[in-house]
Amino acid sequence: MEERSSDTKIKPYGLGEVLKHPLACADSEISEDMTYGDLLKMQGRKRLAFSISTGLLSFGLSSVPHELIHAGVNKLTGGVNKEIVINTLYGGGLFERIIPGITSETLLPFIGGYVSPESGTSFGYATILAPYVMTVAGIALVRAGKKKRNLAFSLGGIGMLAAHCGGIIGDFALFGRKALFDTAGAVAKAVEYTGFASSEPYLNLGLAVPLTFAGFIIGKKVLDVTYRASSAVYNHLSGDLRASKELESLLTSQDDSS
Repeated sequence: MEERSSDTKIKPYGLGEVLKHPLACADSEISEDMTYGDLLKMQGRKRLAFSISTGLLSFGLSSVPHELIHAGVNKLTGGVNKEIVINTLYGGGLFERIIPGITSETLLPFIGGYVSPESGTSFGYATILAPYVMTVAGIALVRAGKKKRNLAFSLGGIGMLAAHCGGIIGDFALFGRKALFDTAGAVAKAVEYTGFASSEPYLNLGLAVPLTFAGFIIGKKVLDVTYRASSAVYNHLSGDLRASKELESLLTSQDDSS
């Protein structure tokens, strides 16, 4: 992992900036937040192994509240949860014994778990995105870790940020597909296209590949805007945005006086 300074290189911004540039990419900011190599004293393979193992552990721990938020919001919005699964690799067996309704299943390491809705139903938009409120906490922890040079803080937050990034092949991709399929369904209804099946519209329309790809693109932009919104909320709450504006004002006044 490349070493970088613990000082952030990205100027703090607020929600107004997110609204002003809704299509801005968050890749560089995510990369900076998830880099904590300068806090590690070890080098080489030990460093790599430590980064991967602790990153997966942090991700696994964050998967439990992530899936419970999915399930809770789905239920609050009138949905029914068919099953709530936590990866056995991340303590699924333990959570199965102590939390009613959770089952354990061995999944790939980059999948923390999943929630399945009742057959014939689908998640609403709020249910899909709700767990990413944890991204604010993840950003707060990793940035506090860099400021205080506290590795525990960084490791505590890195899993939440990894979950946000991983959503590109999960929740955010699902959000994008759902947005497209719902739009396609509304258009079909408006033009009275009777051969349209609301459950699998993209198959009936013969647009499986392009709609899925377009859904992925939309999902990536949703990933970006939700991450930047989380960062903006943190900047407000932490005072970083105010401090940045005060510094900018001071520098401007000094330039004017000179």
